Amino acid sequence: MVNSRNKKTCKVSAAPPRAAEQAAEAVKTLTHRPPPPEGAEILWDERQAAAALTLKPSTLNFWRSQHRGNPDYALPYIKIGAAIRYRKSDVEKFIADRLVTR
Repeated sequence: MVNSRNKKTCKVSAAPPRAAEQAAEAVKTLTHRPPPPEGAEILWDERQAAAALTLKPSTLNFWRSQHRGNPDYALPYIKIGAAIRYRKSDVEKFIADRLVTR
């Protein structure tokens, strides 16, 4: 790489192949979740549920905080500590209940 100010050549070193493999493995470990046990409910985080509903996660947050008793926004959720989870079956039912046929 040539620096345009003083025309010196700089070496750009690449990460050793083993370091790149270790980094890729670390990311895979952090992002990979094992499949749920047979018969267990599939839980989605707020981002996954919002994507299934084609909404922003902030919309689900608003529904939880502002429309607690409104049946139009009654999407059940599970609170585990600070984490919010939605059952996949509840999200699918929420979508099915809003089907409009004319």
